[in-house]
Amino acid sequence: MQRLRRRLQRDESAERRDDETTSERGRRSGGRRASVPVLVGLALSLAIVLVAPAAPASAYVQPYGRYWVAVDATNQCMMAPRNAAAGELVVRSGCYDQSGHRTLWHFDRVDTYWGDPVFEIRAAWSGGVYDTCLDVPYGDVDAGAALWVWPCNGGNAQRWRQQAVGTTNEFGEPLYRYSSMSAPDSGWVIQFNNGDAAPHLVMVQANWSLHQMFSQRYFAP
Repeated sequence: MQRLRRRLQRDESAERRDDETTSERGRRSGGRRASVPVLVGLALSLAIVLVAPAAPASAYVQPYGRYWVAVDATNQCMMAPRNAAAGELVVRSGCYDQSGHRTLWHFDRVDTYWGDPVFEIRAAWSGGVYDTCLDVPYGDVDAGAALWVWPCNGGNAQRWRQQAVGTTNEFGEPLYRYSSMSAPDSGWVIQFNNGDAAPHLVMVQANWSLHQMFSQRYFAP
C-alpha cells in the first residue's frame, strides 16, 4: 500500500511539472507572438519615413507685388503713360505722379537665369494691374532701342533678368540692373536716355552708370 501511495505521489508530481513546463512554454510563446505586431509596426513606420517624398521647395521666394521702380541717378520712376496703352513708350516721372500717368509696376517672377531671377514686369496703377508688359519692340535689342509696353504674351522680349549691383541707394534700397531675355548675355541693359525732354527707357551697353541702376519700392500686393 505504501508503495502504491508513493508511486501515485510521484505521478502527481510529474504531472504538475509537466503542467508548469507547458504553462511556461505558453507564456514564452505568447510573449514572442505579442512582439511580432510591434516589430511589424516599427518596420512599416520606418518604411513610410524612408519612402515618403520630401515637401517640395518653394520655387520662388519673392512675393508678387506692385512697386515703384526708381532710377538711382535722379530718384525718378519708370512710367507707362496714358493708362499703359499698347505701344506707349516708357518714360520717367516723379514717383508719386498724379497726372493720370502710371508709375507702378507688377513683378511676376517667371524663371531663373544663372541664379538671377527673371521677371515679367507688368504696368500697374494704384487700383490694380494692366495686361501690358515692359517690352523690347519686336525683340530687337540694339543700342538706343526705346522700350514700350505691349500686351503680355510670355515671350523673351517681355522677360527681364534682374542682376543685383551689390550696392544700395541713399535710402538703403538694393540696386539692380535689368537685361532682356531676348539677349541676356549681350551686355545690353535698360537706361533712361537723358537727351530727350521726356527721357525714354532705352537699351544700352552696361557701364555702371547710375542711370542704369534701379531700386524697387514696395507699394502693395
